[in-house]
Amino acid sequence: MWDNIVMSWKEIQYKKITWIDINSPTPKDMQKLGRDFGFHPLSLEDVLYTQRSKVDAYDGKYYFLILMLPVFDARKNIITATDVNMFIGKDFFITIHNNNIPPIRKMFADAHKNSAWRKVHMSGQRPTHLVYEYIETMLRYFFPMLETTNTNLEKLETDIFSGPKINVIHTILEQRRIIIDLRKIIKPYESTLSHLHAYDKTHHILGISKTFEYFDNLLDYVAEAWDSLEEYKESSEMLQQANDAIISKKTGHIIQRLTTISVTFLPIALIAAVFGMNAEYTPFIGYPFDFWIIISIMLAIVIATIIFFKIQDWID
Repeated sequence: MWDNIVMSWKEIQYKKITWIDINSPTPKDMQKLGRDFGFHPLSLEDVLYTQRSKVDAYDGKYYFLILMLPVFDARKNIITATDVNMFIGKDFFITIHNNNIPPIRKMFADAHKNSAWRKVHMSGQRPTHLVYEYIETMLRYFFPMLETTNTNLEKLETDIFSGPKINVIHTILEQRRIIIDLRKIIKPYESTLSHLHAYDKTHHILGISKTFEYFDNLLDYVAEAWDSLEEYKESSEMLQQANDAIISKKTGHIIQRLTTISVTFLPIALIAAVFGMNAEYTPFIGYPFDFWIIISIMLAIVIATIIFFKIQDWID
């Protein structure tokens, strides 16, 4: 049942259905697929060089489907996209990917070890249920990342409204980048799956029309993920606006205080300069308590300036 043709190639045969899973494909793998299944050279070339979601029907014999999956790079705190390629025929399902993706690895292991799993998903005349389960597994892989993003946004909201704000700008931009990357990955799913359904109405390789409720459920997953990302996008934008407003207000207060101090002490500097000119008939100079008279004048000007600012509501 498990045939290691090459290190990257594993195969499960159950009744009429063959499932081949290839991890990190090589040109030799593609040549073998071309010889064994007669796949079009363009589709084999796409496996190695194309990184975008698409679906094609070849002569009504098989579908070639590419869907993207997000991969989180914890070291750089970014999302990258990896492609999952699928050849779908009436009695075979071939999956090809470049990363050892945990849920896909687990699904294949379950299919290999668990006869009950194979009976449920690989007993039909066609691999329809297997394809559905595989794509559903891919879509479910999005949701832990969405939940993590939501948690991070909630934490950001708390940080913004309870502490220093400048140090969270980088975190906000990181989260916005993650949301953008997830949106770019999930957006093509709806059109790609809809095109797959449209092709199958003509070629009937999977017989989706007879089990459309299953594939309609896949579109529900896509819609749920997209709606969540739309909500997170709006939340991140509002959080950035709120953070910018708080920083702007704080900066304004700092500038206001510095301006108040500068304007308040400007007359004092002028008085000090006047009385420091050593002119022969400078007022108050030589009188008893002349120093304290000058200091009193300075203090009076400072107090008058502050009162004026208060009346004008220029300072808090």
